[in-house]
Amino acid sequence: MGMDKNILSVNDLKSHKDQIHYWSPTVFIQSLLKDRFDAKLLNPESKAEECLADLICYGSNEVSVVNLTFVNKMFTCFVYRFDQY
Repeated sequence: MGMDKNILSVNDLKSHKDQIHYWSPTVFIQSLLKDRFDAKLLNPESKAEECLADLICYGSNEVSVVNLTFVNKMFTCFVYRFDQY
């Protein structure tokens, strides 16, 4: 069985909206490759930009310190392997 893993809007989750905006994994990876963790994604419903790091770490500084260190290492390995082809 297939399963989609989408990135949920932190702002929508914090404000308990009925309809939570989400981004597909494709948009997430494209943004990550282009701007790394400095990328900002536009939420079309709220017209707000959301930082990629906040989307991955749910806006938590404690989670971001641990999570971004791990993800950054994984991303570096991915780019290195991707560049070899």
